[in-house]
Amino acid sequence: MIRGVRYLHIPRGVKAVPIPQTARTTPEIKKYVEATGSPKPSPAVKSQYVKSMMPETVDAAALDDTQEPVWYSIERTRAGNLPVYTDYNNAGGVWTEIRKISGNVSALRNDIKKQLDLPKKDIWIQDASKRIIIKGNHSQAVKQLLGTAF
Repeated sequence: MIRGVRYLHIPRGVKAVPIPQTARTTPEIKKYVEATGSPKPSPAVKSQYVKSMMPETVDAAALDDTQEPVWYSIERTRAGNLPVYTDYNNAGGVWTEIRKISGNVSALRNDIKKQLDLPKKDIWIQDASKRIIIKGNHSQAVKQLLGTAF
């Protein structure tokens, strides 16, 4: 095996292709390697570049200013309707489902929960499909809410 190169599991009859390992290097490490020829820096050099990556102080006001505004959008269907559906199952359960959400799904869930005064256990997110599920038949209220900007 070539030093510094990993091989994946390759089936028989297929030539192996080396995958180089990438290393995170900083300018301080490059200078050290060029000066000494040793790839491992001494603890003093290592602590120096670790300290240079960490900020000395953190200002709470600066963190609030740098946060991006929360956004989300709901794409309408081909017919121009809102993608809000009611789902019924055989046991008599009713759910309202909101589909075609892009952006911050949890912010939309929190806004809907606040506007409709729903308990937290009655509204949840399906992460894989980016859908919001609400327990109960709330489709008309959700359509009215999403039809207006809030």
